[in-house]
Amino acid sequence: MEEKTAKNQKIVVFSIMTVMFLAAIENMITSTILPSLISSLGGLSLYPWVSAMFMLSSTITIPLYGKLSDIYGHKIFTLIAITIFIFGSILCGISQSMPQLIVSRTIQGIGAGGLITMSFILFGLIYSREKRAKMQGLLTSVWAIASIAGPILGALCVEYLDWRWAFFINIPVGIISFTLLAVYFQINHEKPLIHKIDYSGVLLFSTGIFVFLYSLLKFGQDGFSAKNIFVLVGGILLLFILAIHELRTEEPILPIKNFKNRVFSLSACLNFVAASALFSTINFLPLFIQGVLGESAGNSGKVLTALSFGWVTGSLLCGRLLNHVSFRKLISFATFIMIFGFFLFTKVNQDTSWLNLLILAYLPGLGMGILATGTLVTVQITADKKEIGAATSGIQLFRSIGGTMGITILGGIQISLLKSSLAEQVAKNPGSPLVKIAEKPHLILDPLTRELYASEVIREISGFLAFSVKQVFVIAFFISLFGFILARMLPDKKSINLAEK
Repeated sequence: MEEKTAKNQKIVVFSIMTVMFLAAIENMITSTILPSLISSLGGLSLYPWVSAMFMLSSTITIPLYGKLSDIYGHKIFTLIAITIFIFGSILCGISQSMPQLIVSRTIQGIGAGGLITMSFILFGLIYSREKRAKMQGLLTSVWAIASIAGPILGALCVEYLDWRWAFFINIPVGIISFTLLAVYFQINHEKPLIHKIDYSGVLLFSTGIFVFLYSLLKFGQDGFSAKNIFVLVGGILLLFILAIHELRTEEPILPIKNFKNRVFSLSACLNFVAASALFSTINFLPLFIQGVLGESAGNSGKVLTALSFGWVTGSLLCGRLLNHVSFRKLISFATFIMIFGFFLFTKVNQDTSWLNLLILAYLPGLGMGILATGTLVTVQITADKKEIGAATSGIQLFRSIGGTMGITILGGIQISLLKSSLAEQVAKNPGSPLVKIAEKPHLILDPLTRELYASEVIREISGFLAFSVKQVFVIAFFISLFGFILARMLPDKKSINLAEK
């Protein structure tokens, strides 16, 4: 078996990279096409849900894939993830309304949660500790390279085909990934003596995180109300019960006990904070570019490509420096780059060109590439081999929760600010051309509709949208400041030395 694995190693590595490529390219394609998609189906008020439900479902399934694959086998759960992802992609492509699309994205997210997590787990199992930094950096860079291709393909689908092809394109890539892994990937899997699945933990986590994040989205959209507070308290209570349950469970679904490890706890918190700032920015950049600046989906894709290219650079840089530079200094440098990038985003306005945004987007991506790779590899180094799946999925989990919360909370705030601005203006002038836009705000994203209004009216509407989206950038900047504080609390050692038990 070992000889066969060694002989087919190149094919195995390529197949794992293909799995990562599959998940990454879809995420960035969807971010690029969202404004065009909303323009077609309507429902701008549901804008955050398209990404939030995808990330929420992937968040819920991340610990499941990590734990179940540790028990029953990593290969089978990788294949399951690919199958679910392809099925969800098909449903997204044939959706006829926003509610249908959101449900389909939820199913797609269940598969995506496994694709990224299982890819990192498989690499962690294949390579020795000494090689993980370089190879995980390579894997992360593949994710980022796919992210570069994603916005380009998304723009091409919108401009020359139809936004639905942005989902259909996953089908052939998924089939290739499934076939390569099914045929060539072989690894010895030692099952533990006790096979207990924490079903109660799964139920508590799924319900608690959904209720909690739903309440945050409603707070952002509707503000404080007795109903929203009640839902929020219910979500917090469920998560509190979950924490107590997991601490008492022999084989918990969540790696709560890993928080005793300083490296894991700080790395998890760093990924949470960085993702909440970055993914909310990724989600709303296309809305700003197409809705405020009136640019095409192609230019929107170019800006997201620059951000992804920064992630590539950061991943490769981290893979080379992680074993030679202090862990704390390297991650602190990464968070500083992100802070500087988000600060520049707070200065954008209606007169900012998309070329300026293209340059600015590179910086947060660069910082995140270093941070994501550095924290993941170091956590894998400190974990026992039998727990590497749980440790890896734990970092992925908190990154996903952070991104979901960022999109959820800031998305709710953005929609609320836009609606209130439009409503206030309409109340002052009931005969204003803004009345129709206030009723159907997604029309601001439709190029044909923009041509029907005078330039002064379009600029006024775009101003309201610019103000609402800019607040997302401002909040992301303050969130990134907290990330730097966490980075300074990390151990001041070279990562490779952390492997010493």
